[in-house]
Amino acid sequence: MKKILIMASLVASVSLMAQGTLMLANLGGGANSAVYEPDGITKVAKNAYKALVYVAADEAAAKTSTTPVAAAVTFNVAGYFVGPTVTLTGFGPGSKPWVKVEVFEANFNDYATAANALAKVGVATFQLGSGLGGGEPPLPAPGLVGMPKIDVHIIPEPSVLALVGLGVAAFLLRRRN
Repeated sequence: MKKILIMASLVASVSLMAQGTLMLANLGGGANSAVYEPDGITKVAKNAYKALVYVAADEAAAKTSTTPVAAAVTFNVAGYFVGPTVTLTGFGPGSKPWVKVEVFEANFNDYATAANALAKVGVATFQLGSGLGGGEPPLPAPGLVGMPKIDVHIIPEPSVLALVGLGVAAFLLRRRN
């Protein structure tokens, strides 16, 4: 019985050591990368936007990931959000996973819904600039170090662009005659 308990505790401790930690913040923990309005100068307003964070082993997986590591984080200060520290299973302390940050207006639940409603949205995919925290002795959890500047924009529907293109083409054809 003692051998089983010892083995179980060893397995549990090894699996705990393989989990890295990340602070969901674009300010603090070594990170300082604000989110801006379309003009690129004005920081987005406090409480007006939310951010969802996704983590993956490579860039392609991060870009297509649909499972965030935590609930959406509301912007606490103009241009910045500071959320909880999360434990990332499958990423060891010191590893540098790929991260996707989606920013969208706060009255929506996710990026896709906001984009479909023609609300302001922004997204960035990058490799974490410093290693994850955690381990023994524990490393401090980094913020979103390496996050590029995000400008939020309204993404127009493709059908609108197609109609504008057809209108311009018709105008040019009519003008030739």
